[in-house]
Amino acid sequence: MRNQKPNIKQSLRQHKPLSFVESVLSVGGGTIVTIFSIFLEMMIAVRYLDEKNYGIYVLLIAVTNFFVMFIDFGYKTSVTQYLASSQYQNKAEIVNTILAVRIFSILFLSVIILLARNALAWVDSSMLIIQYAVYIPFMLAFTSLDELMMSMLQGIEKFDQIAIASIIRGFLRLALSLVLLTVFHLGIAGLIYSFIISFLISAAYQYLVLPIKKTLVVNKKLLWGMAKFGFPLHLSRFLYFVSGRVNIFLLGTLAGPASVAYFSVAERIPIALQRLSESFIKVFFPRMTNLISENNHQKAHSLLNHSLAISSFLMALAALIAIAFSKFIIVVLFTEKYSETHIAFSLMMIALQMQFLVQIMGYTLTSAGFPKRSLIENTIRTILTVGLNIIFIPKWGYLGAVYATLAANYIAYPISIFLLKWSRISVNNRDVLIQTIVLVFCAALFLVTESLNIFLSIGIIVLFIVINFLLSTVSIQHLKLIVPEKYLK
Repeated sequence: MRNQKPNIKQSLRQHKPLSFVESVLSVGGGTIVTIFSIFLEMMIAVRYLDEKNYGIYVLLIAVTNFFVMFIDFGYKTSVTQYLASSQYQNKAEIVNTILAVRIFSILFLSVIILLARNALAWVDSSMLIIQYAVYIPFMLAFTSLDELMMSMLQGIEKFDQIAIASIIRGFLRLALSLVLLTVFHLGIAGLIYSFIISFLISAAYQYLVLPIKKTLVVNKKLLWGMAKFGFPLHLSRFLYFVSGRVNIFLLGTLAGPASVAYFSVAERIPIALQRLSESFIKVFFPRMTNLISENNHQKAHSLLNHSLAISSFLMALAALIAIAFSKFIIVVLFTEKYSETHIAFSLMMIALQMQFLVQIMGYTLTSAGFPKRSLIENTIRTILTVGLNIIFIPKWGYLGAVYATLAANYIAYPISIFLLKWSRISVNNRDVLIQTIVLVFCAALFLVTESLNIFLSIGIIVLFIVINFLLSTVSIQHLKLIVPEKYLK
């Protein structure tokens, strides 16, 4: 193994490291293609499938993602931190050990899924999902490996390769879905084939471009150390998944797959923006880890507070734009039959602001070596989400799931602030608080002036921007996180 180290280091350093902004833009470029392709796929799917069948496909994806999360054991995040940290020099041993464990986990769980497929009736009151259970092991395998490879490339800051993989997967998935739905009329099966093939090709590409020698090796001591570090991360991810996806499962159980389809349409744009924002997280997390491991706490605190301020502003601005044109957006993208979801869409956009801020703070706690404190917030938010969904869905259907999401994320924010301060991490809450108050005020104006013209709507959006700049919640220093510095001189 010792002879590998110089080659690995040379490969990792042969290009000048990207700046924070360049890294975000690089990863974000691939993510934009992925989001765009999924959007187009959904626009096609809702036109070729009825609400019930599309709801079943959404449930299949949710079940697959649950199993992907279930077998992760925290390695998705811990492998990034181990590869990014200067403490661990043998990158090949880390990569090969985790890959071996992941492949074994996939094979083991796939057997269980096939033997117990009738249990899927718990998430679909129509029980139609059971006939597609045979595809789940394949969806699980390639989605899980794709995710793991991306985390490895993230840890060694190969952001260009991450972007290329995302672009390949996005275009391939769109092309296959288009052909299989419109030409071969395969329905749900066509979407499943497209999903499996696109993730397979993406995972294979990332495996090939990893600048590390691939060998069959398992370092038990390393594996145990990563497991100890990753266990609270795994619990956090489990709770985060439950808090974000329990609404899908409960809607399938309590209201049926058609309600799942309506909720999926309402949350599609917020989820797309969340995925785009994860490009920021993919760069933020290893950079924050490096700053803290080097005891550069001043820069770490600055990165956190600037990230919170600019993210809050952009998410709030996106929410207002969505509220202004919500019905038009839904009808154009997803047809008139889903027009009633425009209110749910607006509320999900408002919830997204707090959801992303809580995510940034959770990753900061993990970077600082406090994953258990991040777990506390996730636990509270998950309990709230599950409880509120159980109460609200029987009464309001898919709108109940929206109300539960909004309430849980707003309650989670002050809890995250407390946990950061408890961990002696400096956080400035002023900018986010002002931006949120202005967001709620402007959203209320939209409710009052809903039937008025487009110019008034644009005026309210401009008012939001002006108030925030006058109150200095957004500055040049904040903008440097998302705009190359040469454009701000």
